[in-house]
Amino acid sequence: MRRWLWIFLLALPATARQEQESLDGVLQRVDEAEMKKVLTEIADDKYEGRRTGSPGIKKAREYIVSELKAWGVKPTPGGYELPWMPCANIGAISEGSDPKLKGEYIILGSHYDHLGRMRKAVDNDDIANGADDNASGSTLNLFVAKVLAASKFRLKRSVLHLWFSGEEQGMNGSKSYCQKPTIPLSQTVAMLNCDMVGRPGEEGANLYGMGTSLQFGPAGKRALELAPKAKVNLLEAKGPYFHRSDQNIFWSRGIPAMFLFGTMHGDYHRVTDHADRIEFPKLADLTKFMLALVVELANHDGKIERNPSYK
Repeated sequence: MRRWLWIFLLALPATARQEQESLDGVLQRVDEAEMKKVLTEIADDKYEGRRTGSPGIKKAREYIVSELKAWGVKPTPGGYELPWMPCANIGAISEGSDPKLKGEYIILGSHYDHLGRMRKAVDNDDIANGADDNASGSTLNLFVAKVLAASKFRLKRSVLHLWFSGEEQGMNGSKSYCQKPTIPLSQTVAMLNCDMVGRPGEEGANLYGMGTSLQFGPAGKRALELAPKAKVNLLEAKGPYFHRSDQNIFWSRGIPAMFLFGTMHGDYHRVTDHADRIEFPKLADLTKFMLALVVELANHDGKIERNPSYK
């Protein structure tokens, strides 16, 4: 019986076979152990703190691109590496399938740079590894891209995954992208950014900027239903840190934007921000939540628009 069922499934058109996997099944593809391996690599000493323009961040970029290629995630029209002086962003696409909507893009962003070597060493350690800031958000973004590529889950809109450099020096990577986007900003309907999501603590992570689009609230609530273990506070306000990360650059250009942020802690911008302090079960749950949120927005039938009354 099973043999005949398998033959029947193989005989179906590719699109029909793709629809056999539920979203719940897709979410279960998020592998906590594999996430730990990837984040620990990005935050390794060999990358010397991933300072923008340094040899270390170039090596980190090469590693991230190699993972995207190995997982079969498609590059942007401009390629995986999107250069700007003195560094490069990274871009990849989870392509939509709807003839009318696939030309609209949801951006999932994170910055992969950090501070490099610090002047003051702690226990002979002068490398600011930036495990939480922001190897955590970079890893979340990577695994959303990986899962979507591996599952072939059918999206209506496309998702543009961006890893920015230059965030720590004034969001220069996102500014450069917006000046010369690989996908026209007119086709970007929403921007979701993830920064410092590896240590959300007991209160959970905050998702700021829910009020920037009337479509964000229902999508966020549905994502929490789909990923019930994730502890996320859905906040209409932009909050105290919104202006300090890359989503603010897109918001200033009229694009509705949300900001997933964990919490400030004593290791912020210090050499003690190491991978062994990341709460990996919580990071995996947040990844499932963001994956569900991206899917909800990508498959939303109506328009996704900026809330005209939001200031």
